[in-house]
Amino acid sequence: MYTPDELVFNSDTIEEEKRVHRMLDDLFRLAENGNLLSEHEKEFLCRSIKTSENVPVKIEDCDYCQNFYFKYLFLTYWHDLSGKSEFTKLKYGKYVCVSENEKENDFKKLKSIANDWLGIISIENHSEELHKQISKEARDNLKKLFKGTKIDYLSPLIEITKNNLPKFTSLLHTKYIYCMALLILEKYSPNDLSFNLNDYQIEINEYSIIHILTRHYAKSVQTSSKKSFHNENFHPSLLIYKIKDIFNTIDESSLLKGYPINNIAFKFKNEVYMVHIKVKTKQIKNIGNVKYNRLETFYSLTDPNKLKKLYKKHILHMIDENLGVFIEK
Repeated sequence: MYTPDELVFNSDTIEEEKRVHRMLDDLFRLAENGNLLSEHEKEFLCRSIKTSENVPVKIEDCDYCQNFYFKYLFLTYWHDLSGKSEFTKLKYGKYVCVSENEKENDFKKLKSIANDWLGIISIENHSEELHKQISKEARDNLKKLFKGTKIDYLSPLIEITKNNLPKFTSLLHTKYIYCMALLILEKYSPNDLSFNLNDYQIEINEYSIIHILTRHYAKSVQTSSKKSFHNENFHPSLLIYKIKDIFNTIDESSLLKGYPINNIAFKFKNEVYMVHIKVKTKQIKNIGNVKYNRLETFYSLTDPNKLKKLYKKHILHMIDENLGVFIEK
């Protein structure tokens, strides 16, 4: 009903406050009556419920706030999911220490969420594409954790111990990635999820987004990963917009004309990035199998040896003060 752009507090004027209050009242009424809200509407409403002292419900008790509540808990405890550290929560504008009793209850909830998520990602034939992609990604991550062991990586978590902490962490991480992907995909229309390069259309789909978010964000969670990670140049909520904007600029420069587009390196705000594109096949109703170009992955290139090799074989052509593209010598 409301677009993501409408669900923003734009100023401190009385008129804007009235507009926001009308939306919140409307969304609260709809949600409490069992109407479906978009992910952005739920995010907007649940954030308001969380920060207000005058709302008769709590986010943990609202079905429509469960993703928001999970993200709130995850971001509270992500830096130490063993639960051994001291933690704080922002409550009504102030940071307060989390008591042992509250922490114990929160970790019981997180364990329950992890086990519910385990049940979802164990399914291999989801009809919904986003569930299909995140489930495969989550299962692959768990397989790697238990490679070489006889442990059933899809068995439920009974207690959080040192041995299964990586599994607990991985499950919560992929659940968080899924929640992020929901918001990203909801924000853009199908026509927005593509860009042009050298007269080819490149598609950004569920696979692309899950692959990028899972492998190349949340470095602090993926402590054992050797992958590079994005900095704030590419915040997840702006990911699609930034990719499209950069490649529109590169395409307009014509610097890549005549060059293959499967592997592209560019420099943006002093960071070097790699993009991989592959030709894939998809089925379209009443047409059949159709080949298309898919954005496979996109990451910051930080390995010194790979950077040295890139500069040895390519010349960096700057398009403007922030963006340049590497052209093969």
